[in-house]
Amino acid sequence: MNPRNTIIQQAQAAIKKQLLEGAEAQFFRGWGDNIVCKDPGDLLATRDELLAGLKCGLVVEVLGGPAPGWGTEPWDAQITVMECPSLNRPGDGKTADTVMEAILRAFLDGGAFHPGDVALWAAKDRELYGWTIAGTTTVAMLETPNPGGAC
Repeated sequence: MNPRNTIIQQAQAAIKKQLLEGAEAQFFRGWGDNIVCKDPGDLLATRDELLAGLKCGLVVEVLGGPAPGWGTEPWDAQITVMECPSLNRPGDGKTADTVMEAILRAFLDGGAFHPGDVALWAAKDRELYGWTIAGTTTVAMLETPNPGGAC
């Protein structure tokens, strides 16, 4: 169990939960391991790990924003969809573009992520391509009781 539960981890988990349980839950059924939320320092290794065993997946990142007081603040976030077409096609029809569209539909009525710009990207070797959906999420700095004790 992870002893940390930071505002970044909470925001990323809320985005993932809405994908798996919200309006597009049927589309993302069985995708729990395909949706990665990691600490920023671990993202490069996570991407490599994700793509080593998968044909298509996505990474949820919370990138930062204004320091929250006791309440909520919008922070920049992005969801990156990655596909290795040579491994994924033919497949279940869930290519990077259909996944990107399902993400946009999942947050159409609001929720944990507010999509903004959508951009296509491709790796130099063309073995990997996908979409980056930039937007915002809400982080909350909530007052919690101090349990006391020593550090």
